[in-house]
Amino acid sequence: MMEQDLIIRHKIFFENFFQTEEELELFITAKLNCSNVLPRRMINTVQRLVTLSDEIEIIRPGRRDLSIFFIITCIEALFTFLPTKIQKQEMVIQMYEKHLNETDRKTIEQSINVSLVDDTMFYKPEISISEFALLLSSIRNNVAHEGNYWSFHFNEEGYEGRTLNIVKSKLIKDEGYKNISYEVSLTYNQFRDITVRTLILFIEDYFQTIQHE
Repeated sequence: MMEQDLIIRHKIFFENFFQTEEELELFITAKLNCSNVLPRRMINTVQRLVTLSDEIEIIRPGRRDLSIFFIITCIEALFTFLPTKIQKQEMVIQMYEKHLNETDRKTIEQSINVSLVDDTMFYKPEISISEFALLLSSIRNNVAHEGNYWSFHFNEEGYEGRTLNIVKSKLIKDEGYKNISYEVSLTYNQFRDITVRTLILFIEDYFQTIQHE
C-alpha cells in the first residue's frame, strides 16, 4: 500500500512532463524498481523538495528566496549521489549548462537582464546560463548564511514588464560578490517547470549510465 501511494504521488507530480501515461508510468516504475537504489532516491528527492518549494507561496506569497533554496538543495542532493565530488556552486552550473533543453535555455537567457553592478551601469540584455546558475546559488547562500528569506521576486503571471531584483551575487564564479540589479520576466511557474524538466534529464542520464555498468 505504501508503495502504491508513492507511485500515485509521483504520477501527480510528474504527469505534466510526459506526453503519454505510458511514458510517465515507465519513468516512475523503472526508477522505483531499479536494483540500484539511487534512481529511486533521486525521484523521491525531486518530488519532495520541489513540493516544498511550491508550498512557500502559502507562507509568503510572491517572495521566492526559500523556494529557490529548496530547489538548489535538491540539485545539490542529486549530485551527492554521484561518485565525483564537486563544489556546490559548480553543481548548479553543471545542472543547468549540461541538462537544459534548447527551448528552456533560450527562455532563461531572454527572461533576465542585468542593468547595474554595484553603482555602475552595466547593461547586459541577456543572461548566460552560467550567470543564471550563479544567481540561484547566490540566493541560496543569502538564505543559508544571511537569513535573507523574503527578497527575491519572479514576475507575476500575466505581467508583461520586468521585475527588478537587487541581489548580492556575481557574474563570474571566481570573483567576489557585488550588488547586481537583475530585471526578470521569468515567472516562478516557468522556472519551476524548466528546472523539473532539467532534473528529469539528469536522472535519465544517470539511469542510462548505470544500465550499462
